Amino acid sequence: MPTFSVRCVEVTKKIQRSTPTRMDTFFRGQPSRAQTQSPTMGPPLIKAKASGPLSWVTLLGFLLSVILFTTSLVVGDGMSMIATVLLSLLSTLIGVANRWSLRLPQRPKGADPPVGDVVIRYPNGSYLVVRCDEDVARELYFAPEEIEYSVKSPAAYRIISLVGTLMLMLGVIALANARLQLQFAWAGAFIIINAAHWVVAALPARLHWDLSCYEIREQGIATGPKNPNFTEALWKAILLTKSTRWIRNGNAAPQTDVWDKWLREAEAKAVAMSYRVDTIQDPLWPDKQSAKGTVWEVPEDWNAKEAWNTLNNETQSEGQPNQIARPLQTV
Repeated sequence: MPTFSVRCVEVTKKIQRSTPTRMDTFFRGQPSRAQTQSPTMGPPLIKAKASGPLSWVTLLGFLLSVILFTTSLVVGDGMSMIATVLLSLLSTLIGVANRWSLRLPQRPKGADPPVGDVVIRYPNGSYLVVRCDEDVARELYFAPEEIEYSVKSPAAYRIISLVGTLMLMLGVIALANARLQLQFAWAGAFIIINAAHWVVAALPARLHWDLSCYEIREQGIATGPKNPNFTEALWKAILLTKSTRWIRNGNAAPQTDVWDKWLREAEAKAVAMSYRVDTIQDPLWPDKQSAKGTVWEVPEDWNAKEAWNTLNNETQSEGQPNQIARPLQTV
């Protein structure tokens, strides 16, 4: 029998910016201290992890270049040394040409951002409620991110591309005139570095991005997150959001008179419910956060499924024909 889960997390943005570490300064070129000309300056809130997988692949490529150059120097193959310098600097040049930083749209300063709670409905009938303000909702879910490149001039980018093409051609010509043993070494190095890039590309995004600027706290429900049917799960999502507008806009429930009456009754019950600080049942991160947190109470004299059954029986007893509702993926 399927179990419909309802989870709730509260996401807030930390006001204080974290001080750039040495890894930030070395790999991303972040300043060693935050600039003081403007309160909006400094490292971005959302950024790539300085110690993420891409950084280790970069170190691997640097190590391979050092090994190839040292081997060429010991053997005395000048062509291989030239190829190592040109092809290694080529990747650095392309990295400089395509260096970018992430920019997210900002709300106009002034009034406090309104509530921007987000409800994520999964195909199996489960829900995730994210309680946050509009700024966080825009940054994480809705606002399109913008990429700001360091090289903004098209002419400068074309010149860098031209220089990179010449370095690639000269490097390949030099490598073709190197010793056969060193050519095999180069082939092995390229296989290793390409395999590393493929592996890194297959890793989940959470390993690449640093989201430490957000603070996440889980909220629970007195009866737990699991539910035996779709109606109970929908009721708990309403309890957490205190609203049914998102249900009507997102077609999360059938459009019938019975469901409309039930939604109005569920919303009235949800608005009247309060919360307490208690132990969260079946938390998402039992090893990463305290078991204590915000727990929303549920009415003891009202059951979501029984209330829907009562309304459905009353509608049928009044002789109203059954309406054809829009089918759901879960019932």
